[in-house]
Amino acid sequence: MGRTKDSITTILDTLRGGHNALVIGPPGGGKSETVAGPVMEGLAEFLRVPVSELSLTDLRPCYMDPIDYRGYPFPDVANKTTTWLMPEFLPKTGPGILLIEEIPNAPQAHHYALFQLCQERRLGDYILPHDVYIVATGNRKTDGCGVKRMPSSFGNRFTQVDFETDPKDWQEWARAHGVDYRIIAATNYLPELLTEWDGMIDGPQSSPRSLAAFSDILVANKYRVTATADVGGKDSYQTPRYDSDSQRAFRAAKGTIGEIDAAQLIGFLALFDLIPAIPEILANPEGVPIPDRVDLKFATIAALQKKVGRDDIKNALIYVDRFKDDCFRAIFGTDFGTINPNSAHKTMPFIEWIEKNSNLFRVDNTPGMG
Repeated sequence: MGRTKDSITTILDTLRGGHNALVIGPPGGGKSETVAGPVMEGLAEFLRVPVSELSLTDLRPCYMDPIDYRGYPFPDVANKTTTWLMPEFLPKTGPGILLIEEIPNAPQAHHYALFQLCQERRLGDYILPHDVYIVATGNRKTDGCGVKRMPSSFGNRFTQVDFETDPKDWQEWARAHGVDYRIIAATNYLPELLTEWDGMIDGPQSSPRSLAAFSDILVANKYRVTATADVGGKDSYQTPRYDSDSQRAFRAAKGTIGEIDAAQLIGFLALFDLIPAIPEILANPEGVPIPDRVDLKFATIAALQKKVGRDDIKNALIYVDRFKDDCFRAIFGTDFGTINPNSAHKTMPFIEWIEKNSNLFRVDNTPGMG
């Protein structure tokens, strides 16, 4: 979730240089999944081995005692010495990654216990394989997650990588992992649902992880969010008045992403009850009005992407071309192939439309409004 391409590049650059990476970012941004996914893939490419041959060892100091790393003392009576029974969880062979999760949240005693492992790549008699790379993760002090100050000498054993959620990267991940298309559309209009985390809030709030969780709840319960009140807009902070099914959706969203974020998200989902009917658009693409409100435009494009069929794509494109803002045509073309279940993106009309509008699809995927 929320993998930022620049962060991935920096992590891999650090590992290729033989150094440890410490990935710091807001809660729920997808740090761990980024390491387990694209970082592992990039490391496999660097080592020229299949990614299936890489191991990922997950180490969580917050759940452990400091002695767990060093092992337990065992008396060797015959030699009048003490040996150590080393922990089973430390990797015996490579290649792979040793992922130390939430390391700034661990008590300081854990940091001292890990000094030797992160600097000398050994713990007593245990030696970390040369092709096992160390990556640690953690939250920022401002995130309100109980982060402790790590000893400076310990932090100096890492290259810190700032991990910031990028909406486009998250949307790419979300489409590949079955997040509801309406949630993805909401993040086009309300990117702050992904990028803004307030460490002073005591309770749930929106993040890439919590949005994906609410998507699961939304899909599993088949909530029908309807517009029974004036909804939408980035300043809609009052608890909206909805029918019973929409209220269920709002309560679930409130408990997952917080009340303010839930009011905005459910307000956006309700817009799908106000947009032009898709069958009418496809039957009369030159006659059905283009919505005036920006939020309704985002919702209309998302619904059209999801519901257009192979036989309707030509009329759908006629309607899309009537949007004056390049942004909406670019969003339709960029996301269409992954959102549409009907393979309409493989038809000749769509391929020709992409070629005709190639100027909309810049490398950075950041089309402007207007």
